[in-house]
Amino acid sequence: MDGNNDLVFQELIKKQIVTCKEVRKLTLHDIKRISKNLNTSIFNKDTCSLWGGYITNKNNNNKSKYINFYFRQRKVALHRLLYENYVSEIRNNQYIKYTCDNKGFCCNINHMYILDNDDTPIQNITESAILTVNTNKGSKDNLTVKFD
Repeated sequence: MDGNNDLVFQELIKKQIVTCKEVRKLTLHDIKRISKNLNTSIFNKDTCSLWGGYITNKNNNNKSKYINFYFRQRKVALHRLLYENYVSEIRNNQYIKYTCDNKGFCCNINHMYILDNDDTPIQNITESAILTVNTNKGSKDNLTVKFD
């Protein structure tokens, strides 16, 4: 690894969240493999961190580009692993969207956000959220969260 890759490697080790589920947690070997293909930080708010390894569908404009990463003997979408190891858990019914133009091969976690399967961006619940629960036993359970 060169100097930049080594800095990326060290940063990925230091910033991995402790709450990551063990079955999704990157090992030191995984982090080393990732850092070999990144020359810039995945934590910089302004700059894309472009993947230097193989990108599926890179030359096909009709299909989405993405990075397959071999993780625990199977192919996994790298952006999901990065998000789960450095931001928060992702449920199976959620997916990641990008804020930058390098969808699928930018590894910057600040350029990713989670969408639920109903296409509504997930918002952090704050103290200003109003929670309403329908307690009518004759109807389906309802839960409404309103944001100011």
